[in-house]
Amino acid sequence: MLQLASLGVAIPGPPGTQTRRGVRTDAGTWLVVDALAPDLMDPRRGILGEYNGADHRGRERRRRDVHREDKFRRVGLECFAVEGRDNDDVLLVLDRMSAARARAGVLPQLWTVTPTATQTRVTPLAPWQR
Repeated sequence: MLQLASLGVAIPGPPGTQTRRGVRTDAGTWLVVDALAPDLMDPRRGILGEYNGADHRGRERRRRDVHREDKFRRVGLECFAVEGRDNDDVLLVLDRMSAARARAGVLPQLWTVTPTATQTRVTPLAPWQR
């Protein structure tokens, strides 16, 4: 996904679109942090994107990926994935991103992103603002 940006393709999302942010439930329980954080996230709209390269093809890794995606959806985050060769099809990737945005906000937002020393907490948009 970020490779698309390097090709001059704008990644849909507000200026607050971020990479590698930890995610907690509203109760403070960690869903993911550090290396397990989403590859790309729009915390205002509750959308996250994952790049699944060759290292995601093994049975155990795929099982973990499905489990992570399930955890995200249970707290109201909407996911989209980009597979290795999808980077060759910019329109396909943009369509997946747009579809995730259209689906976002259907479930209650039961999550928050974790601020770092240089970033502030981002408040998700209400469904009618998406």
